[in-house]
Amino acid sequence: MTLLQDAYQLYDGENTRLARRRAFQNTVVIELNENLAFLREALREGVTGPAIVAQLDDAEYRKAISEGFDLNTIQADVLQVTTYAGAREFDVYKNWDTDRLIQNVYARITTLKKLGAADPRIDLTRRLQSLFKYVMVVVAHIAGIRLVRKTAQRRPGT
Repeated sequence: MTLLQDAYQLYDGENTRLARRRAFQNTVVIELNENLAFLREALREGVTGPAIVAQLDDAEYRKAISEGFDLNTIQADVLQVTTYAGAREFDVYKNWDTDRLIQNVYARITTLKKLGAADPRIDLTRRLQSLFKYVMVVVAHIAGIRLVRKTAQRRPGT
């Protein structure tokens, strides 16, 4: 009977570990998606930089990191050029793993919060637009989506 009880305990422990891993994966990805959606709408509506920064969430990321969650389990691949459609501004991130990409998202959010707190006169709009594009690439990487760049339409005769 002890062997059977040990097997049940092992099974329960493994199930619990996998459930926690899935929960961290889901909550971090949901938080990234929510931040992306909020950035898109707030920038579109002309919300001020400090107001946007104040609403960016990082609680799920911090919780996952404090629990030792490996962010590479969210997406095992590294960032490929095809993910960001070869846009040169993202070449610096080429071949970064998911852990490094996500940590950079939250490092940038922390920096923006500190900048806004240090001097409310700092215009954060450009930085927020850059963060929006970067988070969009990270979310596409996680989802395995290839982004497509639109080229400028040429008018006939030009």
